[in-house]
Amino acid sequence: TCAVCHQTEIPTAVTGYDQAYKTLEDLLLAEGLLEIDEDGETSIVPNPNAELIPAAALWNYRMLYYDHSHGVHNPFYATDLIQNSIDALNGN
Repeated sequence: TCAVCHQTEIPTAVTGYDQAYKTLEDLLLAEGLLEIDEDGETSIVPNPNAELIPAAALWNYRMLYYDHSHGVHNPFYATDLIQNSIDALNGN
């Protein structure tokens, strides 16, 4: 299906996506909503008292993780979603 729009080259990366995703991950780790295990994998730390903004940012983070496309499926939406989550966590 990618070839319909991309006859000559199918995109495999979104510029800046991985770095922005890592920034979001770091902010969520600092909020205490994520933890990293000994294999380097992240997991959610259950917190029923989490504030709305961090919880929504965590939702966005996990949704993009489970998409597994690193933003390629919908690059504008994915990068905006990450940036909006970062901005919200930073109080902007």
